[in-house]
Amino acid sequence: MADDSMQPVVATPAEPNTVALTGSSKIVVKLGLALVVVVAGVAIGLRLSGNASAGASSAVRGALVSSLAHHTATLSIAESIDVEGQIGTATGRAKCDLRVDACSATLDYNGALAQLGTESMVYSNRTMYLKLAGTVGASFPTPWIWLPFKASNRPSALGSTGSPLAGLALLTRNGAVLKDDGTVSVDGTAMRQFVVRVTNAATTSVVSRHEAGLPTWLANPTSRGPLGASSVTIDVNAAGRIGRIKFTTSAKQDGTFATVHATETVTGYGAPVTITVPAKKQLTFVDALAGTLTRYCAPPPGLRLGPSSKPIVTRH
Repeated sequence: MADDSMQPVVATPAEPNTVALTGSSKIVVKLGLALVVVVAGVAIGLRLSGNASAGASSAVRGALVSSLAHHTATLSIAESIDVEGQIGTATGRAKCDLRVDACSATLDYNGALAQLGTESMVYSNRTMYLKLAGTVGASFPTPWIWLPFKASNRPSALGSTGSPLAGLALLTRNGAVLKDDGTVSVDGTAMRQFVVRVTNAATTSVVSRHEAGLPTWLANPTSRGPLGASSVTIDVNAAGRIGRIKFTTSAKQDGTFATVHATETVTGYGAPVTITVPAKKQLTFVDALAGTLTRYCAPPPGLRLGPSSKPIVTRH
């Protein structure tokens, strides 16, 4: 019988460093890899989103500063006006001094407000002055009516939205949130569109109030700037300036509501602008306008300064 010690020794393969995976282990590894990919993707997405947001803010800030540098602007205005469900429109032109938030405008009314004819408007120092045509204007003892700040910065039955620059004041207001809507066509011209909305969830502004060169009405919009708008759409042209402004305002006074959708296309920058406030002897003080034309819009007859007041103009 042979001795076991004399038998050839067969070398066994060395154990590999890796461990053979069972089916469940493979699933765990795959899930782990997938989680890593997802986390990395989210991180990249957040980084890209942050960059995009910063790019949008930079574009809007640059457009505002570039536009303000020209000091003045001329606008083409189109409004849709809803007074207690009666729809009217107004079209016209305005010229504004961007340094002090002062504008003058002329609007022609159509639709339910066609009987108003033409309105002249001056907005200065957060006060609105209106000159009405036809029987409506003739019902007042002076050529112009004068509205204080609380009324002149709210939409009215006349469709007047106060300052044509009310939408721009949102850019420096706390709580403003910016959204980039990409490229749009404005009268055949490509522009980049941005939407600004004021929300309680945000505490920052789109443009810092400390931005160099901002006029007072933007640097301190709460006490100096116009009010009334809660959202604004701003279209920036290829020159990096604001080419169009769209905003909506709504209000209710004395039980009468009015909503105004305004579109303002910038037709030029830098032209000489002189804003002249009517003399005091030409003014009649009016405390509120939201109810002024509720009974004057077709079909109900009569013009009222409010639902409870007596008609000052009666149509037959």
